[in-house]
Amino acid sequence: MSWRTGISGWATVALAGLGLLALVGVCLRRPIAAPPRRGDAVEAVTSLAMQPPGVLPTTQNASAAGWHCNELQKPPPGGQCVVSILHISDTHGLHRQMAKKFTMPPADLLVHTGDITDMGTDAEMVDFNLWLDDIKHRYKYGVYLVSGNHDWMWALNRVAEKKVPPEAVIHPKYLQNKVTSAKVLHHEMVEVAGLRIFGSDWCPWFGYAAPGDYWKMEWSDDRGLIYDRWKQQVLRSGKMAPVPTHRYDEIPEGVDILLSHMAPWNIFDHTLEGNWGSSQALLGRIQQTKPKAHLFGHIHEMRGGWERCNQSEAYRGGAEYEPLPGKIFAPQPAPPKEYPTDLILNNAQLNSLWVDHAYTGEWQPNSIAGPGKLIVARWSGGRWRFTAQAVPAVAPPLTVAKK
Repeated sequence: MSWRTGISGWATVALAGLGLLALVGVCLRRPIAAPPRRGDAVEAVTSLAMQPPGVLPTTQNASAAGWHCNELQKPPPGGQCVVSILHISDTHGLHRQMAKKFTMPPADLLVHTGDITDMGTDAEMVDFNLWLDDIKHRYKYGVYLVSGNHDWMWALNRVAEKKVPPEAVIHPKYLQNKVTSAKVLHHEMVEVAGLRIFGSDWCPWFGYAAPGDYWKMEWSDDRGLIYDRWKQQVLRSGKMAPVPTHRYDEIPEGVDILLSHMAPWNIFDHTLEGNWGSSQALLGRIQQTKPKAHLFGHIHEMRGGWERCNQSEAYRGGAEYEPLPGKIFAPQPAPPKEYPTDLILNNAQLNSLWVDHAYTGEWQPNSIAGPGKLIVARWSGGRWRFTAQAVPAVAPPLTVAKK
């Protein structure tokens, strides 16, 4: 199908499957002269969703005397009133299975928050890169990702076997050279369509339970050696000791979307072992720098999301992982009102073998258990506001009964 036909087709699927009437909810409501009728609301959302990524209805482009995006406000930084982001995470080499099970609608950009592979092998990297190359045309501004712990497993083994020097593993382009169809955000900021996006990448010396927190580093010979080489680089650059065991202090202020693989402490991190996969140091840095949205993964059994329009509102959402139909694993209270981030999304899509076994008594193979999330960033009140919806499952093929 053509690009424009594809956009329209996907938008129709999204409207039917996502219940995108939510887009005319509190955060994304457009100023109107009179209360809308239901038909008007559907028409308005359809008009927005049917546009190619980055193209807005004509009324959105009006700009006179401070009138931007249908509001009296400063203009959006990238000139675009609405930006769409498809968020996927923790596909563990099953990206093709994911695309067969759940839709991959076009958007302005695609982001992946780590564990693109299961073991980090070169073969897995090549396959993921080829898959991205096939689909990246759907995403106007491209694909952005951070790595996860599984993406470093093979590299750690090679360092332990003395087949790869630790200096090679800490090179900023180590993963970028393997995944050329995406931009790997290695502790760096990019501005895309007016959104300031920072990637706090996984460090190969991190432990899994409390990534980067000095009190639980889970040191091994290979991790210790890699950290030591990185620490020496930092000291040679003129920075003073002690060198932290993380790089969260590189997250700047003014971030619209923070990408990481790991969670902040006590947010979507309740597991069979208690708090796991989250960082107290990351939590502290988020409280200091106040990113508006935080997308991550890592903790499969705590897939879920919290969102609100601003700090005056209560969070909506919660945990979503179901080891049994209708049974949410470990519901967790919302963050406190003073927490600075309005959209918090753990979208780890792989199933949790241990949790599933605890509930069913059976060991099942790895599989994609959850969908991607389509995020809409809307410029309103002079700032970005976010909402997210799960993408629908792929419709089964139609079968025609034989006469």
